[in-house]
Amino acid sequence: MNLLTDFREPYDQYLRFLLTKPWERISTKGPDKREQFRTMESMGLRTVPHGDLMDLWYGPVVEYTDLSAHCGEGKVFHPKNPKICGKYGSEYQYHTESIRYLFIGSYVAKIRYEKSVTDWRSNYNPVSITTIDAWEGNVNHGPVLCAVDMVEGLACDYNVAPGMPDDLPWTWQEIAEEISRFLA
Repeated sequence: MNLLTDFREPYDQYLRFLLTKPWERISTKGPDKREQFRTMESMGLRTVPHGDLMDLWYGPVVEYTDLSAHCGEGKVFHPKNPKICGKYGSEYQYHTESIRYLFIGSYVAKIRYEKSVTDWRSNYNPVSITTIDAWEGNVNHGPVLCAVDMVEGLACDYNVAPGMPDDLPWTWQEIAEEISRFLA
């Protein structure tokens, strides 16, 4: 296998069949949760309220027990904020679907994730994944492969591709087309 990864995204697993040399993509090598929120805010996005649990509302919250973890790991859902000083988290938005904006070079795909009502995580174990729209544009989003997850119109997660090689054997347009075909 050419891909060493702990990501669970279907397009990640699809890309491993196309790789011609080893590629390591480990989720903890990307930005931590604080950096993710700063990045999304610098992009002009409205984010879910986040910060020290003492400063957030009394309703449901997500506590980040490992700020570097991704893929639904390193998080604890609290139906009522425990108000623990020094613990970082975000206010939870109840939802049954989330929107992911997937950026691949200058290409953008808008993807809907519908989830089971029994799981509180936004894109974890989706019931269905649908590409809503895709387009090419002059987008300044950071890395050549990244994604922003939105719940109820608020950005809640910024995903990057740590370990993405610079010398891929295909163009970003080819990758976008392959991922779109795979998700269709």
